[in-house]
Amino acid sequence: RGGRLILEVDELSVRAGERVVAAGEVVSPLTRQKLLALRAAEEAEAERFELLRHTIAPILYNGIILSVCWLLLMLYQPETYRDFRQMAFFAGLFAAVVLGTAEVAKLFPHRPELIPAPLAAILVTVLYNARLGVITALVIAVLLGAQWALQGDHTLYFALVGGAAAAMSVRVVRRRVHLVRVIWVTWAGYLVGAVTLGALQGWPVTWIA
Repeated sequence: RGGRLILEVDELSVRAGERVVAAGEVVSPLTRQKLLALRAAEEAEAERFELLRHTIAPILYNGIILSVCWLLLMLYQPETYRDFRQMAFFAGLFAAVVLGTAEVAKLFPHRPELIPAPLAAILVTVLYNARLGVITALVIAVLLGAQWALQGDHTLYFALVGGAAAAMSVRVVRRRVHLVRVIWVTWAGYLVGAVTLGALQGWPVTWIA
């Protein structure tokens, strides 16, 4: 039969699209050898791509997301981009948020509103400006939302809403008493986000609360 040869071991050969055995058919010794050889070939193929799939690809995937922040820093904050200590601060901040989110996910699963994205946005806004704080919140939201373990929890949505609300609220802070405003604005952002998402998803009121 025609078709691309996908397996050839000793005297065994299997072509693409070839039916090795049908349902209810007696498995002959030759057919059994073909099935075992196919399984071994699939396992060998999976091992060859394991490093790429589980190590290299995730690093590149997350690196592309983070490169957005580095590129914006290079274009709009060149003095920050050229300062190693400030770049180390951003790298440490992203790492702390990721590690903190991992712990939150273990202790309080399916509670994306508890991830520390707003804290990072507040810190960057206080040290730099609100624009960079919102950009940081955006990058963190996309980074966390892209993680397989957090998918399905609307992490990207809540991290973006909470982080952006926190970053914008810091602009009005002039004294310590104004920090209460930051808390209230961030909480209001989460509340509006939860109500909106709940309405779209048809959640009961108890879920939103």
